[in-house]
Amino acid sequence: KRPTGNEAYAYCDSLEYGGKNDWRLPAPHEMVTIVDEAYDYPMVDQTYFTDIPGVHPGRSFWTDDVKIINFYSDGWIYSYPSKDDIYFVMCVRGKKLPKARLEVSTVGNDKIAKDSSTGLAWTLRDHSADEWEEALSYCMNLTYAGKTGWRLPNKNELVSLVNFGEAAPIEFYGLWTDCWSSTSTTGNAAMVSLNGKLEYVGKTDRGYAVICVGNFD
Repeated sequence: KRPTGNEAYAYCDSLEYGGKNDWRLPAPHEMVTIVDEAYDYPMVDQTYFTDIPGVHPGRSFWTDDVKIINFYSDGWIYSYPSKDDIYFVMCVRGKKLPKARLEVSTVGNDKIAKDSSTGLAWTLRDHSADEWEEALSYCMNLTYAGKTGWRLPNKNELVSLVNFGEAAPIEFYGLWTDCWSSTSTTGNAAMVSLNGKLEYVGKTDRGYAVICVGNFD
């Protein structure tokens, strides 16, 4: 189905499907979680998502923030189309995935952004790596704020930080925000921009930022 923006909300709100009637329009960060690097055109698991059109540049889907997600190649995020535009719609049900709620603390000379929604802790150090393997190794071997056990975040964890269509979170101001993620295929890795973009890039293409994440009490 290809509705306008207002029609997309109404469609999900009134949808009865699979014996359920509590469907809703998904948030941008929820849509990005189904981007699957193992598939092309569209970049979703085609075993399950069988009704997404084939090679179609207009393969964009409405989200609940009047933004659209495109599965044509990388999972691009577009912001604020006209509500009169026509795009596809995919509904979701269940508890909404949390967005990051960050609180910054300082341990010694190191700053950490702690997400009270997920419990994840993020490094706030300006660091970059020219290659994906270097980024993985950096986080794995990092001692920061007196802690070890850091790792390179996966694409969905990084996406939880994104303010779609807006600037990167204020906690990361001053840092390079095009970030390596641990999500990868044989030759490519997912790069997430905290300004709102997901792209698959060569593992040795060029340097990107390295933000590490950890689960600490």
